[in-house]
Amino acid sequence: MSTIFVHWTITPYSIYTVAGLAFALAFHNLKLPFSIGSMLRPILGRWVDGVGGQIVDGLALFAVVLGMSATLTSGLLVISDGMESVLGIQKSTTGYAIIAIVIIGAALISAASGLHRGIQNLARINTWLYFVGAIFIFIVGPTTFILSLGVESLGVYLSDFFARNLVTGASGNDPWPGWWTVAFFASWFAWAPLSCLFLGKIARGYTVRQFIMVNLLLPSAFGFVWFSIFSGSSLFFDTTMGGIMYQAYQDNGFASVIYVLFDQLPGSTILSALFIFACFITFVTAADSTTDAIGGLCIQGVDAENLTSPIWVKTIWGCAVAFVAWISASFIGTDAIKMLFNLSGVPGMLIVLGAGLSFLKLARRVEINGDIVELKPTLSTDVRKTSEPSRSIT
Repeated sequence: MSTIFVHWTITPYSIYTVAGLAFALAFHNLKLPFSIGSMLRPILGRWVDGVGGQIVDGLALFAVVLGMSATLTSGLLVISDGMESVLGIQKSTTGYAIIAIVIIGAALISAASGLHRGIQNLARINTWLYFVGAIFIFIVGPTTFILSLGVESLGVYLSDFFARNLVTGASGNDPWPGWWTVAFFASWFAWAPLSCLFLGKIARGYTVRQFIMVNLLLPSAFGFVWFSIFSGSSLFFDTTMGGIMYQAYQDNGFASVIYVLFDQLPGSTILSALFIFACFITFVTAADSTTDAIGGLCIQGVDAENLTSPIWVKTIWGCAVAFVAWISASFIGTDAIKMLFNLSGVPGMLIVLGAGLSFLKLARRVEINGDIVELKPTLSTDVRKTSEPSRSIT
């Protein structure tokens, strides 16, 4: 449980927050182009204005396309297992293709409806579905065990924070951290460059404090609660019912485990159906936001005032991602997810490290009328309440 917290809470969301904040300050406050290179401008200088910036953007595209393909691969496996569990539809290459087409098609429809109408509405629906599902399982599931294990695991996570985040398995010749911990971190690094474009793009008008709250603290807190409920329930039934969860994993892969959990709860069919729908919206939202960021990166003219990109660009990239995911799900399976993440995580990691160094400079300096000046601390960090330069995303 404490290792799950390593994979899905403070550390990975810190990756997004640092990169997203560096880009938001460069894009909105310094009025630099909509480019990965813009957030590296403080450390690379004018090298990012020409071919250098295009190289950085190309690396980011490579990372996010493979990362998105890996994520969509997991979506195809989870949704397909759910349809087999609920509707009795057998898994097949044709089924994977249909699911991929429907997800990407819905994402493009959402993208065509506009950033605020499409993504916000889908995200709002998804949020309520996840909250209702978590509350239901917490009430009807092993509530006492969930609370006890969650608190205990959080304590272990906090006390062993550095040891668990830096584990490699080398001392005990254990390949498990390489199979999973490294792969999870690689997935976050792969998504980070394009995710920071999207998060920074929609951050206009918010203070740095608000940005950190929304992108780091709240998701991390939700992760602690979410995994305490679902993983705690899974571990309870696995230990009390002869290892049924682990057996399902061995027989049918990781995607089937959640449906075995639902089978132990009242209303399992409804739960499974709602979960499939929530997964569908999740991957539609992810594809929508990612293709939106990719589209902005591939064309000229996207700036703080003009945030939209042509739908045909999003369509091309969406189809490419769906095709790679279909091949991975159909012919490789779970190993394809880890392979794609490991391959795409290296360039993403280099970009995020550069973004961290850039943020250290951007946090103290800002460009005003072409001149670089030091920021002056003010009582308010909201640019709407003070005329002094502030650490706000204007």
